Amino acid sequence: DEEEEEDDDDEDLDGDGLEAGAEIKVHGLQSAAGSVLNGQLGTLLSFDPASGRWQVSMHSGESKAIKPENLLLSKPAPGGGEEDEFSMSMDVDPGAAMGAQAGGARTGKYAAMDSNELAAAILQAELCGDDEALEGLSAEMAARQAGGGVAGRSGGVPERSGPSIQASVDVPVEVVGAIIGAGGANIKHLSAESGAKLSFAPEEEPEPGHLPINRACLIRGPADAVAKAQQLLQAAVADALAMQGSGRRKGKGKGKGKDKGRKGTPANAASDLVGEGAGGSAGFAEGICKWYAAGFCRNRADSSGGCRNGLHSTEAAIKAEEDWVAAGPVTGSVPVTLEPGRPLLLLLDLEGGGNKDGRDGEDEIIEVPVLSMCPSTGKELGRFHRFSRPGYWDREAASMRRRHHPNCFNNGASSIPFPEVIDAMQDWIRTLMQLPAGAELRGDSFLFVTCGNWDVKSAIPRQCNKPEPGTVDFPTQQTMFSRWSNLKEVFRDFYKLPAASAPTGMRGMLKRLRIPLSGQHHLGMDDVSNLAKILNRVIREGCQVGPTGHAKLGPPPGWKGSKGGGGKGKDKSKGKDKGGGKADSFAFDGRPQGFPLPADGKAGGKGGKAQGSKGFTGKGIERDRGRGSANGLWGQGA
Repeated sequence: DEEEEEDDDDEDLDGDGLEAGAEIKVHGLQSAAGSVLNGQLGTLLSFDPASGRWQVSMHSGESKAIKPENLLLSKPAPGGGEEDEFSMSMDVDPGAAMGAQAGGARTGKYAAMDSNELAAAILQAELCGDDEALEGLSAEMAARQAGGGVAGRSGGVPERSGPSIQASVDVPVEVVGAIIGAGGANIKHLSAESGAKLSFAPEEEPEPGHLPINRACLIRGPADAVAKAQQLLQAAVADALAMQGSGRRKGKGKGKGKDKGRKGTPANAASDLVGEGAGGSAGFAEGICKWYAAGFCRNRADSSGGCRNGLHSTEAAIKAEEDWVAAGPVTGSVPVTLEPGRPLLLLLDLEGGGNKDGRDGEDEIIEVPVLSMCPSTGKELGRFHRFSRPGYWDREAASMRRRHHPNCFNNGASSIPFPEVIDAMQDWIRTLMQLPAGAELRGDSFLFVTCGNWDVKSAIPRQCNKPEPGTVDFPTQQTMFSRWSNLKEVFRDFYKLPAASAPTGMRGMLKRLRIPLSGQHHLGMDDVSNLAKILNRVIREGCQVGPTGHAKLGPPPGWKGSKGGGGKGKDKSKGKDKGGGKADSFAFDGRPQGFPLPADGKAGGKGGKAQGSKGFTGKGIERDRGRGSANGLWGQGA
């Protein structure tokens, strides 16, 4: 059970023989994502005390983070003595396993690895920030280079005759990992095919505000082997860059079910560390489905209780939201002192709304996470989160329930309509800035920071004006969303990167900063947490974050506003609805929020109050008499 697993995490790891370099077999993983790894073999790279997991280089070529209790020792790591410090060089030798080095075979902790595997392990330690493992791995590499030979497993590549020369090829830093490959497989193949020796030059610590664009790959060997290695390496770099480019796409959170191979979901092996995100921290390692959390997911749950996006669980969604917000400082507990020209930063990453032509509300926003940060220190100040319920779901509830299975609907969802999300966000900002309730907000005192222009430039104005202009009043739109900062542009300009080689997304920025991705990609809470690592880093290195985009938000030309319509409740006594247009309304299942449930029969009384002057309700049909719901969307008779 869970208590036993927690106790296992506290056991002395040395007692079960698990240490870097040991061969292991995976067992006992229960989730759909993890069970595919059971029985597979791998090599331990390093242990992360923060997550309580080992970084494992699987023999299949993947890298995984796995708890100790799910690892069985297959072959212990070789014992060894102390290793000397040195300046690290990632060395990949085509003769990596051509026998013991001069002076006898090495017996250190990492001696069982050939040079290709050692180079891959060094890269992994760099990415994970494991200084202890990096020191040991680097010492092993230095000792091999100083001895003029390599130790390791048998087998190698044909040697070529002729005098040795050296050449260098610049490799873009964003594809260095792809060139090396899992366990050194890719660069090992280049070495074997060319017969030359390849090594990446040591990576120096960059100065604040500067990031390297390329990393030199040194090639040594006979002239013909070096020439061939250069051609192969340049082709591999081009292929890796092309692969990265083909993976870029516009829009986000479409939820149409076409991306069957998306990572980090119950339907496939999780390469994203879902268990370290909001869902995993709340005790749900499979992650959560943001669409179901908001109230509806067209993908019915499978036998694991979820779809490709995560669990279909009301409990999981509510707990993940609560725990994620609680992980930050209590809002308003940290004094906010702003310097002139340095507004409070509000890191935002919306989900949903990416498919503007989508049906069943797929063109509307469903998740709104915000993390506040001090613009001078990078210190986190508080968190805000709401799941937003698309208005389409309220207006077309009857049609949707006829067309979709009942299991697609989350009747206990905590989501609220988008205008109410904006009201709650404004109250949160007031509390954050220690302003009195209802105080007027100044648009120049805060600044939304997003990963791209889409969130504030496109998605929010579209959502604010659904189903008609001014659903969120225009003065509020102008105050809140008339300017923003694109973190990708900030990152590019601060580090002075050419546009052609600058990262185009969150993953690329994290990779350039050697910060590991954690959590469930495209769950807003986890994306904001990852983006906060980037924003914090650039602020601490001296970046002054300012607006990169502006918009003038107001009513369309000729728009005079809506004053309501003349809908009538079907009753012995007629009553006027406060909103225009006609829509069916439905009885509610008694929870504070949730998806509307249809009911039979007609009820008397006036139509329920709609959203201000823009109400959706018209004729009320209900089995029993009752008061209209608090959020004014159901239009029930009174």
